[in-house]
Amino acid sequence: MQWRKLDETVVFDGHRRIVRRRFRLPDGEEADYDIKAEPDTAAVVALTEDDEVVLVRQYRAGPEQLVLEIPAGAIEPGEDPFEAARRELLEETGFEGDLRPVGKLLDCAYSTRERYAFAATGCRRIAEPSPHEGEHLEVVLAPLGEFIALVRSGRLTDVAVAYRALDSLDLLE
Repeated sequence: MQWRKLDETVVFDGHRRIVRRRFRLPDGEEADYDIKAEPDTAAVVALTEDDEVVLVRQYRAGPEQLVLEIPAGAIEPGEDPFEAARRELLEETGFEGDLRPVGKLLDCAYSTRERYAFAATGCRRIAEPSPHEGEHLEVVLAPLGEFIALVRSGRLTDVAVAYRALDSLDLLE
């Protein structure tokens, strides 16, 4: 017997949308699971010609602190993930570079989101950042070695994307 979705209802619709899904399990029992219904995202590890990684520092309400993140954001309906990655890098940082896809990752077991991972090399600033309304961020350039240490520390929000991009660039030891 397979898992079978029986029902789905919205239980919360605020900054995040939560849906409750009822499943019939392989043993015949039924169970509810609360799922974050989230859009797919594109995230970019952007490396400058000087081997610095382009990051953004912004306040995040979950950990209630300023955190360093790689440029990332939601893929708009009908938008290609590659174009979303290019757009997010430019909007959040003002940088552009040679962008290439490096994989697609599940966000977590209780989210509908998939993360499209990209690496960009030869990045240079071509404009001022133009964040969305409500985004308050600071662009930070981190030497590659410091970025790798940050990734390994687990204090980055997109660790899986960062590892995937660093591995694709053959920068992990």
